[in-house]
Amino acid sequence: MELNVSNQILSICPTKNLKLFNNKRGKYEIFYKKGIQKPNMIFFNGLKIPVSPKLKVIKMKEVLAFKKTTDKKDILELKKLLKNKK
Repeated sequence: MELNVSNQILSICPTKNLKLFNNKRGKYEIFYKKGIQKPNMIFFNGLKIPVSPKLKVIKMKEVLAFKKTTDKKDILELKKLLKNKK
């Protein structure tokens, strides 16, 4: 499922069978090998929304075969957030 918020597309994939292409191995692999992690709950415009943990989002964006400029920026910014929390 995709949600468009202020011209930004947010992808939502709740499936435990999500497969992503592994560029290093040249094949599709199950992304949630140990099952789907418990989501973090955030509040956005009055809605309570479950979101994936930052490390999973970073990993998912890093394995994408085609990275948009926004994906590359997301990876850098999420890594900064994680680094600042330590």
